[in-house]
Order: sequence, then C-alpha cells, then structure tokens
Amino acid sequence: MSPSKPIYTILRSHTGLLDSLIGRAERLARIDTQFRELLDPKAAAHCGVANLYRDALVVFADSPAWAARLRYLAPTLLPRLQAANPTLKTLARITVKVSPVAEPAVVTHPPRRLSSDAGELISSAAAATEDPELRDALARLAGRAKQRG
Repeated sequence: MSPSKPIYTILRSHTGLLDSLIGRAERLARIDTQFRELLDPKAAAHCGVANLYRDALVVFADSPAWAARLRYLAPTLLPRLQAANPTLKTLARITVKVSPVAEPAVVTHPPRRLSSDAGELISSAAAATEDPELRDALARLAGRAKQRG
C-alpha cells in the first residue's frame, strides 16, 4: 500500500490545465494581499482582487459606496501596486465591480404548540411545584398548549 500524500502535492505534481489554474490562483492571492496592504484596514475588509485580465486588475467591493471609494483611490493605488509588484508594470487600470456579500438566510419557525393533553399534564405539574419560579415557567409553558375546541 502506498503512503498517503496531501491532495495539494498530488494536484501540483500533474502538469497541464490544473497546474496552471493553481498557479494563477496563487498569483491572484499574492496580488490580493499586496492590494489590501495598500488600503486602510477598514477598506481592505470590504474589497479584494477578483481577476487579472489583460491590462486591468479587476477588484470587487461589497457595496456601491466602497466601490466608489476604490474608484476614487484607483489612480493612486495603481502606481503603488506596481511598485510593490514589478510583474504588474503592464497594468493600465484598476476596474472596480460591486459584488455584494450574500446575507445568510434567516430561518424562522412558527412557535410550536403543545397538545392539550401535554398542556394539562404540565399545568398539573406546575400546581404541584413548590418553587415559585419553576411554577411560573411551567404555567407559561402550559399556556402554549392547543386549546380543545
């Protein structure tokens, strides 16, 4: 049986499209780090590098307001980025796109109701309880029971 290898080692050992894709992703990650270092931390939290396409660096912002700010800063960011990374000397512009962060869906459930039999049982347990806080809590719970009708 052959020893196990990390998946990264296996992916990097093959030449071709997959290897070039991994190399491109690593390059974009390095450029993203350099780009974010040029921004103040608050702005860096709202944007990042999306792609390097021909002579343009495509960056995203999570709102139109941050996109406008990046567009305003782009003329000063471009030469600073090129100074930080000489391989980007051919860049002519920074293009900013808005890519809003999707909010997680909030799942709401209707309040659950107890059966009337369960409500009666909890109500009788509340009546037999000496602890006033527990008695009140059990009474509130019994109040959630379905009424027979």
